[in-house]
Amino acid sequence: MTKEDFIGIGQRAGTFDQSGLTFLTFEDLQDYEILQDSPKGILLKGFNSFQKKNELVFACNDETEFLKMTSSYSGYMVQFVSPAWKEDLRRRGFKVLGDMRDYWIQDLSGYSGNRTLDFGEEKEAEQISGVTRDCAEESREFAGESPKFILAWLQGSEPNLLEAQARSSQVLVKRVDGKIVGVALVAVYGVKAPKGAICWLRELAVLRRYQHQGFGRSLVLDALAYGKSLQAKRAFLSADEENLSARHLYLSCGFLPKEDEEQLDLITPIF
Repeated sequence: MTKEDFIGIGQRAGTFDQSGLTFLTFEDLQDYEILQDSPKGILLKGFNSFQKKNELVFACNDETEFLKMTSSYSGYMVQFVSPAWKEDLRRRGFKVLGDMRDYWIQDLSGYSGNRTLDFGEEKEAEQISGVTRDCAEESREFAGESPKFILAWLQGSEPNLLEAQARSSQVLVKRVDGKIVGVALVAVYGVKAPKGAICWLRELAVLRRYQHQGFGRSLVLDALAYGKSLQAKRAFLSADEENLSARHLYLSCGFLPKEDEEQLDLITPIF
C-alpha cells in the first residue's frame, strides 16, 4: 500500500459508522493488501508483526456487513470492533482477544512531583525489552516489546508517538543490585489541549519474580511525577479488562475507567 492509498482509504473510512483504521498509522499498514474498498465497506489484510497474527482491518456501517467481509477468513485478528456487537459475535464463534478500556486521571494537582526518577538508556534497550517480554501474555494482547521498539521509543521516533505528536518519551526503571527489574514507558502529548497536556503511561512491566513487591505502584507514581514535571495536567493509560491485578493497581493510584472508551479486539471463527 502506498502512502497515497493509505490517505485515501483513511478518508473514506471516516465516512463509515465503524472503523478499525482510526488509530492506525501508515507504518502499521504499509504492507497490507486492500481486499475491498467500496461504498459498502473497506477491508485490508496483512500480518501484524507486533501481535504476530494475521490481521483484518475494516470499516463499515453495521454488523451484517462486517460479517460478510470477514466470513472467509479463519483465525484472523480484528481490532477496534464495536463493543455493541460483542455478545452476538461471541455467539457466532468470534473469540475475544482483548477488551481494552481507557483509564484517566483528570487532575494531577494532588500528586507529588518530588520523586527521584531513574531513566533507562539506549544501551539498556535489550535489558528493558527483556523485562517486557518476561510479562508476555499477562495481558491478553501483550507480547512484550523488541529492543528496536524500545530504541524507537527512547529516540522519540516510534510511529504511535509521532501520530500522537507526543514528546519527551522516556523509560522509567527500577533496579535491584544494578539490574533492571521494572519499567514504565511514558510520554506527554496534547500539549495544546484545552484541558492541558496528558501524561501517557504506555506500558508497565515488572519481572515476574519481583512482582507484588511495590515496584509497579512506584513506577506508576514515578510516571505521574514525570508527567507533572513537564506540566501535564492529566494522565492516561489503556488496560485489558481481564487483567485484574493491573486494573486494581491503576484504580488504587487514582485512575478511573471511561465507560464510553473501549477497544474490543477479536479473533475470527476458526473453521
